[in-house]
Amino acid sequence: MSLSPREREGVRHLAEHRYLSRAQIEEFLFGGSTLMPNSRRVITWRVLARLEFYAIIIVATALGTALNFLGVDPMLFWTAVINGVVAPPLLVLVMLRRATVASWATSGSGRC
Repeated sequence: MSLSPREREGVRHLAEHRYLSRAQIEEFLFGGSTLMPNSRRVITWRVLARLEFYAIIIVATALGTALNFLGVDPMLFWTAVINGVVAPPLLVLVMLRRATVASWATSGSGRC
């Protein structure tokens, strides 16, 4: 497989663990292209969104596999996840209710 100089440069940047800016990726994908600037931006955005999506799937799969091999109890793990999802809205509701009760108490309406 033969790579062009532009492709080699992109692979070298990635191999050096450097983060490429959106403009650099756009130039790498469309260098010398006759596409309009807006088209280039949209296609670059779509490519990056797709890469982010697949990165999330890969990371989630790797974490799940690691948890399996580490012997983490699934019930304990999912209990912690559910607690982390449910607790913040409940805390907000408690704070809102407390603020409402405090406003009633200071207004002298007599209701609590």
